[in-house]
Amino acid sequence: MGDWHPRDDWSDVALGGTHMAPVDDVFVHHTGGDGPAAFDGAYLRSIEHYEMSRPGDPLDAIAYHRIIFANGDRAEGRGPDIMGAATYTWNDRSIAICAVGNFQNYDPTPECVDAIVFEITWMIENGFIRPAPRIRGHRDAPNNSTACPGEGLEAHVDDIARRVGGVVPGGATPAPAPGAPGPGGPALLVQGSVGPNVATWQNLLNAFAGEALDVDGVFGALTDGATRRFQAAHGLVVDGIVGPATNGAMADLIGFLGSLPGAPAPPAPPTWVPAWPGVYLVNPTAGNGTAQWQAQMAARGWSIDVDDQYGRQSEGVCRSFQIDKGLDVDGVVGPVTWDAAWTAPIT
Repeated sequence: MGDWHPRDDWSDVALGGTHMAPVDDVFVHHTGGDGPAAFDGAYLRSIEHYEMSRPGDPLDAIAYHRIIFANGDRAEGRGPDIMGAATYTWNDRSIAICAVGNFQNYDPTPECVDAIVFEITWMIENGFIRPAPRIRGHRDAPNNSTACPGEGLEAHVDDIARRVGGVVPGGATPAPAPGAPGPGGPALLVQGSVGPNVATWQNLLNAFAGEALDVDGVFGALTDGATRRFQAAHGLVVDGIVGPATNGAMADLIGFLGSLPGAPAPPAPPTWVPAWPGVYLVNPTAGNGTAQWQAQMAARGWSIDVDDQYGRQSEGVCRSFQIDKGLDVDGVVGPVTWDAAWTAPIT
């Protein structure tokens, strides 16, 4: 897996745009021309500046949500909750991921395909894409007449869909989801990953590999180092990626230790709370974690639209929730109400 590069690494354009609610559709694109094999900020700036100056239809920023390079490097285009501009008539309800290259002429590298899978999985786990999304090539988007993403990349779309637990093009039944955290769980965790799957992996490293990590759900340098030590100790490829081989080795270790007399039970998964976005959600608010909070409240059983707009309905749900949990009742999602949405018992 290559490196992650946020917009600040390459763009000189302040990103605005229209916020989107979580989406059900992902479209895979290619640039249509040869480009660098690894992250190149100047190359991305040239694309963005061209798209912002093209005659008749200038954009406000690069069109795509993610740009993927042949070595697996991943670059942020637009935020995953900002409307894109790459898939005609679908921009307000889809994610656009673009691979660098002309895949009419050749196939994408395995690292490129893996990075696309990783980014879609990350967006599903973090609530920007709903589970079991439709994954299609740009040319399969209704009302779009194009050869994009090229025959070479199009040939991988079905596999990408299956790997992320998505709907295979043509309306097939959703494939099995990536799985529970820990052994046998998600296909890829790498440095830069966040979420409950990371927290569970940290918990397993502490319990069964003698590490002493903070279980914070953030795959940083210390978790990367611990993962590499685990891989080296078990004869695995030492790359810091928690994939099927590394998950399998952990499962084998737990099974072996569990067979010994007096062996401890596997640790319970920790409760993971995503970081409060740092903005108080008040009526009215758009974005800034609103959709993530709404999705969590809906998962708890509250009747609430997940539209990334904190208005009268969201305020009403917030006040009722605060009353139910004995919190200060102000209709504002601050750090205490935010944490309670993940940690308070469901009653």
